[in-house]
Order: sequence, then structure tokens, then C-alpha cells
Amino acid sequence: MTTRRILAAALVLAGCGGSVTNGPAPTAVLTLTASPNPVVGGLCGSDCGNLEGERQALTDLTIRETAGVGVHLTGGSQVLRDNATGAVMNMSGFIPSIFIRDAGTARIPASGQLVFPTGIHYPAVHAGATATFTFTIEAIDDNGHAVSVTLAVPTTG
Repeated sequence: MTTRRILAAALVLAGCGGSVTNGPAPTAVLTLTASPNPVVGGLCGSDCGNLEGERQALTDLTIRETAGVGVHLTGGSQVLRDNATGAVMNMSGFIPSIFIRDAGTARIPASGQLVFPTGIHYPAVHAGATATFTFTIEAIDDNGHAVSVTLAVPTTG
């Protein structure tokens, strides 16, 4: 009789839980902010090496994951474009080793964030130009989804 009661209880409990569905795995959601925003460019400092007279625009990007799924940063880009002419003043790409070098890791845990200091040099001829500094960050989340986020930051200098 005990075996029947256990079996009956198991059947009742299974029925109470409803059916288990395996829906699609959640996808990470990234947000991106810059500080300072807007960015003001200036003369290159001693960290610029032999780029005398060149200018640089610097900012810290905060990359946040908001959907509870961790990500590995895989790449991205930054483009500084003159607003008046549309000319690209300079551009460069990001690879995982750059995130590791400048931020200590290329991983953002679920619901976590990473502060990534970045900057770009540009020719002195663009001094004082009103520009847009556009960043794109790309990642693969822990469920295999490709995700990205883009931010455009007003820039002068």
C-alpha cells in the first residue's frame, strides 16, 4: 500500500507543476554610456609618443549588461567624424585583447558592468571642430547570441 501512495503522490505533484517548456534562451542586453559626455578634445600629452601637435579625445565607456546574461566582448569600433564635412577624422577597432589591456577583462557578468577607458588621436587640422564620436561594442552572450550596442557622443576640440 505504501508504494501505491508514493506513486499517487508523485503523480499528483507532477500534475501540479504543469508542463515544463524549453523556450528560447534569454539574450543579453547591453547599454553604453560615456563620461565625460560631451567629450572635449585637447592636445596630445606625453602618453602620445611622437605625435607632436596631434589632438586626442578621451572618455570612459561604461558597458552594462541588463538582462541577467553574461557576455564576452568580441570587438567593436570607434569613429570620430567631423559634423560639418562628414569627414572621418580618425577611426579604430577594438579586439578582446584591448578590453583586457585597458579594462582588465573582456567579460561582463550577468547584470554587471565594465568601465573601459578609450580615446582616439586626430590631426591638428581638426582642432576646434564639432564632431561626433561613435562607439560600437560587440559581444557574444553566455547563450551564444551575438549582441551589440552603439553610442554617439558629441565632441568638440
